[in-house]
Parts: sequence; C-alpha cells; structure tokens
Amino acid sequence: RYIDVMSPSTVTRVAVRYINRIEIPESKFRPEKYFNSYLQIADPLGDIAGFLVRAELIPHVDPEARLLLTQGVVNNPEFTAGPTILLDLDAFRHMSVEPRDEQVWSAISNLHSQIGPAFEASVTDAAR
Repeated sequence: RYIDVMSPSTVTRVAVRYINRIEIPESKFRPEKYFNSYLQIADPLGDIAGFLVRAELIPHVDPEARLLLTQGVVNNPEFTAGPTILLDLDAFRHMSVEPRDEQVWSAISNLHSQIGPAFEASVTDAAR
C-alpha cells in the first residue's frame, strides 16, 4: 500500500528492530549478571546509576548487514524494584533496488532471523 500511495523510486535501506525493556529486580546491580555485552566499570568508581552504550556490529552470518546494539537505563516509574534497561537491537542493510523487487523481502527475512540469536547472545539467564 505504501508503494501505491507514495510511489518511492528506490529502497535504500531495510531494517528490523526490536526494543526490549528488561526490569532489574534489585536497586544495585552488576551488568554482567544480566548481560553478556555491557559497560564495565572499575569497582572503586562506585555503583552504576545510569548508562548508555551503543555499538555497531558486523554480523558473522551476513557481512553486508549491520547490527546496532544500544543499551541503557531508562526511566520507568511503574517499576520500583530497580532500574529498567533498554536493549535495542536494530539489524539493517543498505541496498539500492526497486520497491517491488523480491530482494527487499528476502533481506527483511534475513535480518529478522538475526535478531533472535542476537538477543539470546546479549542476555544471561538472570535477564531471561
């Protein structure tokens, strides 16, 4: 429907994005307890009150794609036991094809298949 209404000439980027909220049930926590990828802080500096980390990764399964992993503390007034951590996984690929080209859906399917394993690799059993 978008193609019919907007008449785009070219698809330049396709992406699949999942944004996860992980509620930590303790006020003071060590990120390594919940995450396999995390910001490491030296103990003498103190406890983490907030953070934001972003990494652009090249997935092993598709070197043409990229995976943006963004992680940080977000405000969640509904949850008072501890911080809420945002784990944002954005898999994308640049391309230049016509909007109705089957490569668009093939690329989306490929990117979608990378998100689940990326999430599982990013969290520990405590986060699950």
